[in-house]
Amino acid sequence: MPQDAVELLAKTDLLAGVPEDRLRGLDPAPEWLSVKAGETLIEQGQRGEAFYLLVHGRLRVFVTNPDGTAKRVGEVLPGEGVGEMALLTDETTSATVRAMHDCDLIRFSRESYKQLMETSPEAALQVTRTVIKRLRSGLGGGSGKLLYGAIAILPIGDHADIATFVEMLRVQLSAFAATRAVTVDDLGAQRATQIRGQGALSADARRDIHGAFTAIEDENDLTIYLADPAPTTWTTLCLNQADLVLSIGAVGDAPNLSEAEASLLGRVDPDLAPRSELVLVHNRDWQDDCATAEWLAPRNTADFHHVRAWVEGDFARLARILTGNAINLVLGGGGARGFAQIGVLRAFKQAGVPIDRVAGTSMGSLVGALYALGMGIDDITEINREIWIDGKPLSDYTFPAIAIVRGRRLHNLVKHALHGRKIEDMPIRFFCVSGDLTATDLMMHDHGTLWEGIRASGSIPGAGPPMFLNGHVLVDGGVLNNLPGDLMMDRYTGAVVAVDVNPMASMTVPADIDEVPSGWGVLWNRINPFANPLKMPGIFEILYRTATLSSDRLAKRTHGRTDFLLTPPVSHFRVLEFDALEEIAEIGYRDAIAALKGDLDPRIARYANIDRLPDLPQIKRPDPKKAANADAVKDGARRSVRRRIAAAAVVLAVVGGGWAYMTGGSPTEPASEPVTAPVEGPQVEKHDGANILPVGVVVARHSDGYDVSNRYVGRIVSRRETGLGFERTGTVVEMTADEGDKVTEGQVLARLDTRILEARRTELQADLAVSKASRAETQSRLDLARTTMKRRGELLKRNNVSQQAYDEAKFEVVGLRSALAANAAEIARAEALLNSLEVDIEKSAIRAPFDGTIIDRTVDEGAAVPGGTVVLQISEDAVKEVRVGLPVQVARHLTPGETYEIEVDGDAHPARLKALLTSLNPQTRTLPAILEVEDADRRLRSGELAELKVAYRIKADGFWLPMTAIVGGRRGLWNAYALIDSEVPGLAKATRRELQMLYSDSTRAYVRGTLMDGERVVSGGLHRLVPGQLVKPTPAAE
Repeated sequence: MPQDAVELLAKTDLLAGVPEDRLRGLDPAPEWLSVKAGETLIEQGQRGEAFYLLVHGRLRVFVTNPDGTAKRVGEVLPGEGVGEMALLTDETTSATVRAMHDCDLIRFSRESYKQLMETSPEAALQVTRTVIKRLRSGLGGGSGKLLYGAIAILPIGDHADIATFVEMLRVQLSAFAATRAVTVDDLGAQRATQIRGQGALSADARRDIHGAFTAIEDENDLTIYLADPAPTTWTTLCLNQADLVLSIGAVGDAPNLSEAEASLLGRVDPDLAPRSELVLVHNRDWQDDCATAEWLAPRNTADFHHVRAWVEGDFARLARILTGNAINLVLGGGGARGFAQIGVLRAFKQAGVPIDRVAGTSMGSLVGALYALGMGIDDITEINREIWIDGKPLSDYTFPAIAIVRGRRLHNLVKHALHGRKIEDMPIRFFCVSGDLTATDLMMHDHGTLWEGIRASGSIPGAGPPMFLNGHVLVDGGVLNNLPGDLMMDRYTGAVVAVDVNPMASMTVPADIDEVPSGWGVLWNRINPFANPLKMPGIFEILYRTATLSSDRLAKRTHGRTDFLLTPPVSHFRVLEFDALEEIAEIGYRDAIAALKGDLDPRIARYANIDRLPDLPQIKRPDPKKAANADAVKDGARRSVRRRIAAAAVVLAVVGGGWAYMTGGSPTEPASEPVTAPVEGPQVEKHDGANILPVGVVVARHSDGYDVSNRYVGRIVSRRETGLGFERTGTVVEMTADEGDKVTEGQVLARLDTRILEARRTELQADLAVSKASRAETQSRLDLARTTMKRRGELLKRNNVSQQAYDEAKFEVVGLRSALAANAAEIARAEALLNSLEVDIEKSAIRAPFDGTIIDRTVDEGAAVPGGTVVLQISEDAVKEVRVGLPVQVARHLTPGETYEIEVDGDAHPARLKALLTSLNPQTRTLPAILEVEDADRRLRSGELAELKVAYRIKADGFWLPMTAIVGGRRGLWNAYALIDSEVPGLAKATRRELQMLYSDSTRAYVRGTLMDGERVVSGGLHRLVPGQLVKPTPAAE
């Protein structure tokens, strides 16, 4: 056996701790094994014979369903193994394993394992435990691994500059992994000559080239193989080596299958074929009609991409997608509230965070589609203004046979805005969803005419007409999935950013309303300025809430799965309040800025340049209960205005009539004397012909410092919040906890069916008892044999027995020793299996890891759940944590252990500073502070924004002045007017003082400069003053 194979086996976790000399001494010895691409290594249902360690290549695992169909369940990468259970049991294998590429493996047989048990039971028991651990961890690559190790570039035609394409892609991929591009010439002149030859490669040549591939891939994390456009030997080698094939076409070329695609990819076994994707290269500018559908029609591609020649940002997006680092944006529905998503996009663009894929529902589908088309934020805003404000799409009311509005106006506006664009031609991958009433299912729009998908995704049932498309009746996607983050996560890899603008607050009416008023009564109430407004939702609010009700639970689950969730505080806006576009977008912008300055997923933080973002005050989130009746609140405000107008009109009429009656005047008779109107504004006195302005003054008093109070935004997190799942696959037979239930540590929350395991345990216990009895019998026989051998030895010395009789007794002792060792190994094996079963039975119950509340439940009794699936989400109740980033100069004023105040939704809570980390956040340049907040009544929710109030004193000589006493000066300074006595008694002369503003709040500023302690300073009206002007200080002001 080659030395390197022993070393490789000894380094695996399976055989860690087993001395190498033991492995070398096994018979049969572990051996090297080569498997050709397409060959089957393990067949499901056959008796397992060995454990296989993959050294080079890639394996794919399949499970055959009862109906005979094969399902792909995972892949095995170099350094991983398959067939562990063959070492422990004689059971048949549970899956089929086939080679995707030519593979090199090390085979460790069951016979070798049994021999190891006999010679070293302790080592065999360690192997057993490791096998159990490996089985629980599952198949396939772990987290942090690249999606692909080898990518083949297959040119379609010769118009695209493939060399430049490969180099651009290599540079961008190198940001995530060590990447090398390989051509046939990189294998050496001799190999290149063999490959370019006309004849078929010999077996030795293939092994040599495979070895060269292996050496290159061992030195790099990711290898790019540049194939030929034609079906050459080199192209065949590249495709056989690849995990992913990128077919590269140039927009404008014929979209037909190339000769290489037709002759090579078509011959590959579909079960083992590498993933195939299409990349279309545009000219420097995007070409709207690039016929992507015609390119996709003859090809079986898993995905497709668009890049421009040679725009670095497009290749960076492609690299993020290929390495699993894409940033995927999901935009939810919410009517006019969806305008907040425009502000979110603005903040992301300003921070430099790229968006690689977009999905949306309803209003989110329109905003997302405009962004995916490559439009700027200003253009997106303007198009939404044209559609929703200028176009008034919901004003074409009709007889409500199908819907309240006809919908033709909205239909035309959306169609005009999106022209005839196809979804598959969009620069950024996009999809939206609608509810299919025909198929009673969700329809995903990821191809076809863009405006049709957007129109279908935003058709609120009852409010607007459905969309009729290819015989299907389609309505608003919010009916089934208002925030399609789950679809994005199921379909693509990468970080998911979700923006949910649909409030979770309940819709309520006052308790004293016990019956629904008539429509005429509601109409009269709304037009009557003196009636108390009815605080109840309108018909559009009711229809929208009804349409999205069933998807709220799904959206809640999406919240817990996303990598970055934004919930802009826009619930106080009505669904149809389109006139508030700019205000809503600004709220989304500010909320996104605050969130981007907090804790971010590393894939997002990698790009977020926080220094680009302005410092803006945090927008206070409205009370959810008040937001639920936004229509009633705003109706009351409008009614209040109408009341005031009506009341003013009545007062004017009464006053005018009274005046006419008292003066005896009439509309045709002028008054005998003109009426002099009272003069408003400050009264002035005359002094020697000059107007003297009276002014109020304040006295400047020296101070040695000023108090600063600032707020810093952070997020609330549970000190402990985790998803709970079973570690093994099975059927749920008991769920003892539901959402909202309080649970205690150790409490059983769910159980799997364990009847098969318990039967197996009984069987193993019986086997173990038999083995122990056999060992006891063997031990008794060994003791007897030893006595016999000893006695015959004594007799042999006296020549009373033959040498043969003594040898027979000796060999019986040796045989019984071996049998006893075998019994010990069998007992160790049975105990290991029994321990494994006990662990599996224990893991068939989910227990609460700590006291807390169940915040989500995803399965019910009878459901079959795979191992590792989260079925319950638990959050610790008693204590929450607030994580806030603080500037370094502010953090110096905080002391761990001290109590500070945080504010959440306007409510103040005491919080103890648990820790102030010393590591500076490289993105935000802030120090993370962790505060603990008692939350016994469970009022705080994870993910909410919290404001930390920090107050401290800064030492600096200066003066407090009202803001009205300060006016802008030159060179960044400020001015105030001090008063000095004049020669005229009672008057003073104004003189300018230059100041530096150190700090300000809403009404006053702390300044330093040329002011003197005790000087009088003019407190307002500075725009009317000039230096040297005489003024009269008012006694009251002094």
